[in-house]
Amino acid sequence: MTRQELESFIAEYGRDIYSFCCFLTRDRYEAEELYQEVFLRATTHQERMNIQENPKGYLLSMALRLWKDRQRKLARRQRIAPRQTYVEGWEPDAGEQEGAGQSESFSQSEGQLPMEVILQKEMQAQVRQAVEELPEKYRTVVLLYYMEEMDISQIARILGVPGGTVKSRLFQARKQLKRKLECIYDE
Repeated sequence: MTRQELESFIAEYGRDIYSFCCFLTRDRYEAEELYQEVFLRATTHQERMNIQENPKGYLLSMALRLWKDRQRKLARRQRIAPRQTYVEGWEPDAGEQEGAGQSESFSQSEGQLPMEVILQKEMQAQVRQAVEELPEKYRTVVLLYYMEEMDISQIARILGVPGGTVKSRLFQARKQLKRKLECIYDE
């Protein structure tokens, strides 16, 4: 992979890979590290990457594998020597608990009243929270299917499971999301 190809991949798929990393890690700093590691590995393993086939899928599967490896290492370290962090006298305030660092502007969309925009953002936040609360195997499938708009066969290849398993996980995830969001959208 040449430098120009890498730059074109970053320009074309960088935003999608970064947002996927953010959803996986749930932490911007870890997401940035994972994002950088994905493209670093892509350059070092360039002979394995088939540019004509599906580079975005390859990069997404690489991000998922790297993240799972990190989770396994962390779990192993926690079993051997549990680590607890405690900062005396520190208590998060409401701003730090609820989306600190997110500077989204509430720009009024064409044809929508400010209250409608606020309600829409609130509903999106509730759906996002419900997805984040799903178990990992369901959350990953939902993110790849809806956020990355991949089909069942691509997801199956990335996760290394049969297509039926992907369909089953997607069905179970939808069922859990429906149950969690039922009270919100029942009105």
